[in-house]
Order: sequence, then C-alpha cells, then structure tokens
Amino acid sequence: MKFSDIHKTLSLTTFTTLLFLLLTGFLLCSTQEASASPVSGRYLQTSGGMIKLQVNIGSPAPQSIILEQYLPPGTTVTNTLPKARKIESASGKVIWLFKRVNSGNMNVTMNVSPNSAANSVSGILRYRVPGGGSLVEIPVSR
Repeated sequence: MKFSDIHKTLSLTTFTTLLFLLLTGFLLCSTQEASASPVSGRYLQTSGGMIKLQVNIGSPAPQSIILEQYLPPGTTVTNTLPKARKIESASGKVIWLFKRVNSGNMNVTMNVSPNSAANSVSGILRYRVPGGGSLVEIPVSR
C-alpha cells in the first residue's frame, strides 16, 4: 500500500467519523429541545363542583398561553379565578388568555354546576415556543 492510499483512507475515515459525530450531536440537541416543554398543566381537583389546575411555566416563558377547558354542554360556570375570557355554557367551553406570563406556577380555579360536571372536565394548553417557534397544543394531565 502506498503512502498516498493510506492518506486517502485515513482522510475518508476521519471525514466519516466527524460527519457521524456532527449528525449525532444535532439529533440529540433537537430531540432535547423538542421534548423539553416550557409549559405543562395538571388538575389538582376535579370534584364537588370545584376544578383546580396548576399551569407550570418554564424559562424562558412563552409570550402568552391559551387555556381551554371542556365541560359537558349546558354546564353552568358560577365562578372562575382568574376571570375567564369566554364562557360558552351551551358548548361547555371555557377559555382563558394569559398574556406576558412569567416563569413559575399559575393556579386556575373554576366552580361549576351541577357538581358532577367537574368529574368530566378536560383541557388543553396552547402556546408558541419562545423565540418565534411553532405553536404547541398539549393536554392538561390528571
């Protein structure tokens, strides 16, 4: 084997190894970024006509968050804290829009009638990934 052949083989091996390492690093970074959700929500109570949930906001926080709660159609919402932006009793949808949010935890409470409606609640959170990223929609967990 000539010196020039060895040099070409080493160069190709080095190039292939570097390309593999770069691609692996890129995939790992993009997977971590996609899986690290800056917003999550979970129900703390869903009984006795009382619905309490906690929204966890990471850093950096998104500019705004939309919370939608879905109740059985015809449910009466007697109180919300903070005040809901829109309550649609006929469809059972309740909507909040939180602007200029900060990192940390935010609690949301809603009183409903009949009391059994609290057991059937479900919800979603929508936000745009900080830095002009994509729109994300995640369920509120139990």
